[in-house]
Amino acid sequence: MIPGVFCGESDFLRIEALEDNDSSIKYYCTVPLSPQIEEFISQCFASWQSVPVSRDIHLHSLEEEWLQQKFAKIWLTIVTGMDDWREIFDYFRALNLRTRENLALGKNVIIEESVAEESAVKLDDELLLTGFDWLANSMYTYFRIDRNLRIKEFDSVAPLSSHNAIDSQSLLPIFLRPIANVAGHHLIASAAETGDLLFAQSNN
Repeated sequence: MIPGVFCGESDFLRIEALEDNDSSIKYYCTVPLSPQIEEFISQCFASWQSVPVSRDIHLHSLEEEWLQQKFAKIWLTIVTGMDDWREIFDYFRALNLRTRENLALGKNVIIEESVAEESAVKLDDELLLTGFDWLANSMYTYFRIDRNLRIKEFDSVAPLSSHNAIDSQSLLPIFLRPIANVAGHHLIASAAETGDLLFAQSNN
């Protein structure tokens, strides 16, 4: 199925997805949309109309991945104000293709808007990748980086039991909560050993 045609209204969301027989499936949400969600849906709709992908019901896997990245970039730009995500996406894509002792690599980073010093080492430095691959892959360790992958800090946090700052009702996954306690309002990017890439932001 195509990533539906999203139509935002002032008080509800309607989603229409075309089937093979040109029939239409409609989904409705009666919860009012936040300004950020309305902006996201509007930009995704405009983007979907202009992207060079097949208009078949079933997208090719590369097209689907490309669209997912494009939509993710739209949302990340809205919530952070950062508009260039190419280096970050490219780094995590390359990380997903590497292994350590035949195991997929994990990585936790806190992405800060402020720019690191020009002399700072970059996380994707080819001469240091082997060493960096062993770091920041547990739920208690992380890198602080800027949008250009320049490293500001490598640090760790205490075990989860000593952190009570995040509400137990938080939607953040358990494994991200220790790092979220020190991330402040900054965005967290976490690559799981399953190959999934998760972006999260704490309200702390």
